[in-house]
Amino acid sequence: MSNRAFAVPRRLLRRPARFAGDHPDLVLLVGLLALAAIARAVFLFRAPVFLRHDSVTYFQTGYELVRGSGFELPLRRTPLYPLFIAAVIWVFGEDLHAVAFVQHLLGLVTVAVSYLLGKALFGRVAGVVAGLLSALSAPLLIHEHYVLAEPLFTPLLGLGLLLTVHALQGGRARLYVVGGVLLALGALARPIAQALLPVVLLAILVHHRGLRPALKPMLLAVAGFALVLLPWTVRGALATGRVGSAGALGQTLIDRVTRHDESLVLPHPDSPSRQEDPTAVAVRRLILTQGGRDARPSAINHRVRTQFGLSEAEANAAMLDVALEVIWSQPERYFWGSLAKFRRIMVGEDERLRAHWASRRDGELRETWQAEASIAHLWVPPNAAEERASPTAEALTRLFQPYRWLASLSVLIALGLALGLVRGPRGPTVLLLLTVVALVLPSAALVGQVPRYRYPADPLLGVLAGGGVVALGLLMRAALERVRRVRAEEGTRNRAVMESPHPSPLPEGEGA
Repeated sequence: MSNRAFAVPRRLLRRPARFAGDHPDLVLLVGLLALAAIARAVFLFRAPVFLRHDSVTYFQTGYELVRGSGFELPLRRTPLYPLFIAAVIWVFGEDLHAVAFVQHLLGLVTVAVSYLLGKALFGRVAGVVAGLLSALSAPLLIHEHYVLAEPLFTPLLGLGLLLTVHALQGGRARLYVVGGVLLALGALARPIAQALLPVVLLAILVHHRGLRPALKPMLLAVAGFALVLLPWTVRGALATGRVGSAGALGQTLIDRVTRHDESLVLPHPDSPSRQEDPTAVAVRRLILTQGGRDARPSAINHRVRTQFGLSEAEANAAMLDVALEVIWSQPERYFWGSLAKFRRIMVGEDERLRAHWASRRDGELRETWQAEASIAHLWVPPNAAEERASPTAEALTRLFQPYRWLASLSVLIALGLALGLVRGPRGPTVLLLLTVVALVLPSAALVGQVPRYRYPADPLLGVLAGGGVVALGLLMRAALERVRRVRAEEGTRNRAVMESPHPSPLPEGEGA
């Protein structure tokens, strides 16, 4: 057969190859997004939308906003996720799967950001590794299927960090402002993101190696945060009389000391109190009694309000006083317990799909949802088609479980950190490292061991793991170069020996 038969196919293949060579980032990004989209499309209708008790107030608040019933946001909730729910309902209608669908689309944003962050810090190989880990991550895939704030918070976090990294690496100064705005929006999805402002400022200081050159970027980042958080903080202060963008620290800490820490011992409800007011003493007694019965913090808050006629903010303040009393009476137990919970959150757990599936069969959760008349009709049990398709969804979540690769990922993350801190980029590496700590450590200290609180940080850990792959490649290349150099030196010495003149041996008998 002549070469002419292959001429047309070769020409057809040459164009895509040339395009890929000219636009490698676009080709790699499209490939990663296609893989992530296939995984999410396979998963979407093979599992019911997962719910927790937090899902009820999130969804109800957004639903009632669309239906014209106002925006009555509980003190413990931040506004962005209910607004997101309202937008999804307004566009797609009353369907929980529509919420999951849009959240899986946001998951594609997370995959793209993972690639771009990895490339910005350590190069294209690291970007591909980070993108692959985010595309196939079982925890990310499963929690994008929940009615919870994390699927909205995670891409906002990634985009804010990406713009901040580009600003650190010589981008336009306004990127600090936009990055700060996005991170502050993340704080309106999950309050823990408020801890990222000092993280960003410290990363800027490390990158510029001095306060004078870092001052302007730091002010720009603060301005970005203030543009978003200041109005909401003022609104919260006017509504509750306390400064803060999320006003339910008392409920959060009571949950930690009563339900998420087996080492702390609650005082007896009738034990001596520092309070002198009889009503305050009675409120303390009720909180300790209900906490000893493992009651939910929202239920305790409701009981305090109804029994003593307090506002939600006043009940929360009373719960905060009791929680701090418990913590200050046992500081060492609280400290070591917080560190242990931090370690356990970072280690993670094997995410079994059936465990999440079981949430839809939780009788207490069903009753809580159906007790809200406006959304009760939206509670639908898993259908027969989802039950039949569940093995496929389960198999998909077994492709990449970070918990099962803990040792390998830990080594790669350590190598990535070493590469970034020693060879650079130091400022962006510090930014990612401290962001992971700032997301997980306060969650462990204030809430307890809740595995999902690490998952927004997983794409960042994937970026560091990608840096570890690059570091391994550099180490292997250095080792090979050393081997070649040693062999070359040995070859040079051998040639020198072979080419040097040897003395002729004397004839036998001479020299006697």
